[in-house]
Amino acid sequence: MKLTTQAFSQAHDVGVDSSVPEYSLAKDKLERAQKAMLTEEYKKARVLAEQAELDVRLAEARVLNNKSQTHVDELNKQIARLQKRLESTP
Repeated sequence: MKLTTQAFSQAHDVGVDSSVPEYSLAKDKLERAQKAMLTEEYKKARVLAEQAELDVRLAEARVLNNKSQTHVDELNKQIARLQKRLESTP
């Protein structure tokens, strides 16, 4: 459970929030894992916690990928502007 909560914290640090579908799924699984711990269903709790960790890491990867793509798009726009300036310079 500790690794899962650390994964959630890490995901928050990079900007993951409830708008990412995998995050909502992960949060639900973590809550179910915590309830399973209370009822001493330890195997079920472990499986749900592991699934929650993987889901939140996927959410983190998606957010990081989107940020990277946005950055690449901006760089491409800047390159295109520079190329136009170079082409129009005698």
